Amino acid sequence: MSSVYDQYRQTAIQTAPPEQLVVMLYDGAIRFLEQAKTGMQDGKDVSEALGRAQDIIVELASSLNRGAGEVADNLARLYDFWIQWLLQAQIRRDTGKIDEVLGMVRDLREAWATIALQQRKAATAAGSATVALNARG
Repeated sequence: MSSVYDQYRQTAIQTAPPEQLVVMLYDGAIRFLEQAKTGMQDGKDVSEALGRAQDIIVELASSLNRGAGEVADNLARLYDFWIQWLLQAQIRRDTGKIDEVLGMVRDLREAWATIALQQRKAATAAGSATVALNARG
C-alpha cells in the first residue's frame, strides 16, 4: 500500500509540465550526488547513489530534443562528460569529481527552474487572457 506522500508525488509527476519534470530530475540527481559524496567521505559504498544519479543523467540525455540544434548537442556532450566523470569519481573515490559535477548540475537546475517559472507565468497570463475574452463575449 502506498503512502499519501507517494500518491501525492506520483500525481505531481504525472501533472507536471515538461520543464518542471526536468527540474525534478535535476533535484533527484543533486540528492543522489550529495548522498554519494557524503557516503564516500564516510568510507561507505556509494555505487547505488552514483548509479541512481547516472540513471537520472541518462534520462535527461534521452529526453533531449536532438532536433533543437546546438543547445541539445552541447547538453548531450555535457551529460556524457558527467557520466564519465562520475565513473572516475567512483573508481578513484574522488569527492572532488563529484563536487564538480554537482556544481554544474546545480547551475543547470537553476536555469531550468527559471524556465519553468517563466512558462508557468506565461500559462497563467494566457489563461487570464482567455478568461477575460470569454467574459466579454
